[in-house]
Amino acid sequence: MAPKKNTQLECPISHALDVVGDHWNMLIIRDLMIFGGVRRFDALCDALEISRNILTERLRKLVEKGIIDKQPIAEGGRRMEYRLTAKGWELMPLMLLLLQWCLEWEEGCDIHSYAFVDREKGEPVSAGNILAKDGRKLGKGDIRMVPLTEEASEYLERYSPKNAEKKSEG
Repeated sequence: MAPKKNTQLECPISHALDVVGDHWNMLIIRDLMIFGGVRRFDALCDALEISRNILTERLRKLVEKGIIDKQPIAEGGRRMEYRLTAKGWELMPLMLLLLQWCLEWEEGCDIHSYAFVDREKGEPVSAGNILAKDGRKLGKGDIRMVPLTEEASEYLERYSPKNAEKKSEG
């Protein structure tokens, strides 16, 4: 018998979630951002209230993926310091969007423990705009997904609402 064909859509979002989609990974990245991109192992462990073995594994993966760098605190030392890389700092808009989404949509998420602000003016920043190539601000009705591969076309066809209706009728 032939193995079942994977019907999930392989895409950049799926791959990104393999790297940063874990709860602990996002909190580690958040903590590094809050403290200017640098944090020691023990400080992360204490602040996040995470077990040492789980923190070690998550840090290893983030280093492996190039999100953070690991450096000894002193030359030849065993204690480590972790720093966000340029690739890690590129996650700032995602973190801001998650924060803004939660504040707007999730009940009980009106916690204002901290804010990301413009260094120069001290005003809160916003990350919630999607712009067209020509600079126009786009809303949810202005965007659609266009399949670029046969796999994506098949996925859209297989799971489109019109096909779901046909299956439930039959």
